[in-house]
Amino acid sequence: MNRREFIQATVGGGLLYLGGPGVFSFAVGPQVTRLVSPGCRGSKVKVARLYLGIPKAHYPNPAIDVESERREYQGRFDKSKEELADVDFFVDELIGKPEELAPLKERLQQADGILAVHLTL
Repeated sequence: MNRREFIQATVGGGLLYLGGPGVFSFAVGPQVTRLVSPGCRGSKVKVARLYLGIPKAHYPNPAIDVESERREYQGRFDKSKEELADVDFFVDELIGKPEELAPLKERLQQADGILAVHLTL
């Protein structure tokens, strides 16, 4: 390699270095993802909402009323109705014992997801 070839290779390599990744990605273009508005979706997400709580449980509060706690959470969900417009809470049950899930098995299998709200432990 003579001096002229060396300088050309060095300058070419330097230009590629300064150009960075943009030199090789000119054909790809930027990846832009658009936010999908809940009103634009064709179908709703099916979510089973299960409130898990035992009446008169000792934790977190021995005097807790699971029904009033459930209503309080329901009020919070109702306030967020617009943000949850694409969510269909098609199961909405209070579960106190594992045996209470058996009658819901077929409906739960249709769910895209399960939201478990722990009222008591």
